[in-house]
Amino acid sequence: MTAKADSRSTQKHRAALESLRSQADKIRYACEQVPQPTTAAVREWLATYKVRPDRSHLSSVVSAWRKQRGIGSTGELVKLTPEMIAELDAIALDKAETERAEPEKLQAPEKLQALDKLQAPDKLQTPQPQAPDKPQKRVSTWVFILGALVGLVVSVDTSWRFFGDKLGVTNIPERIAMFAGMEIVLIACGIAMFEGVRRRGGTPGPARWLAWALCGASAYAALVLSGPFLGAARVIFGPVLSVVALHFALGVELRARGYKRTGTLARIGRELRERFLSRFGLADDDRDALTRTRDRAARRVARLAMAPKWTPLRRSRLDRAMRKSNIAHDEDVRARMLAELAAIRHARDLRNLKQESPWQAS
Repeated sequence: MTAKADSRSTQKHRAALESLRSQADKIRYACEQVPQPTTAAVREWLATYKVRPDRSHLSSVVSAWRKQRGIGSTGELVKLTPEMIAELDAIALDKAETERAEPEKLQAPEKLQALDKLQAPDKLQTPQPQAPDKPQKRVSTWVFILGALVGLVVSVDTSWRFFGDKLGVTNIPERIAMFAGMEIVLIACGIAMFEGVRRRGGTPGPARWLAWALCGASAYAALVLSGPFLGAARVIFGPVLSVVALHFALGVELRARGYKRTGTLARIGRELRERFLSRFGLADDDRDALTRTRDRAARRVARLAMAPKWTPLRRSRLDRAMRKSNIAHDEDVRARMLAELAAIRHARDLRNLKQESPWQAS
């Protein structure tokens, strides 16, 4: 009888839902059938009849239906039982006891600090480490900058005399306005270069090329003013000294920051340096000088062993190379020498060596 009643009830609800046209009416009908019409319960009830309204629309209709009938919206709250109420009371009691104990815990460190001060008044405090990003003061940088300023004085004197004696500018304000332009721009280039380097990963930038161009202009003025010999002294101790000292100061800053030049000229310079060192067997391959010397001597032993008998001083050179390579006591060097000797001895067999074609699929 129960199964038949459930079947009849199901058919009744299905027919009622099919007769309703709008989704809102179906949701209201479901609210009347569900004992506790919450959003989740109504959605689950409608799903049994393959009615799946929009979730936001369902929630708004259910809320409006509950509000019309004066049913408070408590959400999906769990029903309170006596056991749950007792558990909540125990949690509240523990929280109150913890709050009472906190002031005593907070006062304990202060008491310990006072005792430490009384017992060890002369105790030294550990210094706080400096931030890694904070640049350290380097005296050499400022000394080089001071040298650049001193050289700038000579450049100023050269410009002053050049504009007065050679260009015939006798008006003092006019002469100051004319010669000070180059010096001010040179100072501005130095400041721009210094600021560019002080930035993390910064470079001097294009200001250095302008500084060298102004140095060349000042050198021309010095040569015209004092001739090739005295003018050379003005050039060396004036603009050249200023620019070189400034570059040294910037180089100190760059090296302190671990900067590595990545330009085209820098790459060419590093490549030429490595090739020059490798030509003399001094390439940076994690070997010390003794290992390099013995390796070269071992290869020399292999070549002299296969050299013709009429080679000059072949025997003495072979003995000296064997002693220098230490092949009698160093197994690694001996193995390297034998491998070199075998390669030299069987070099002619390379022509008749049979190999598989690299173009064939393996």
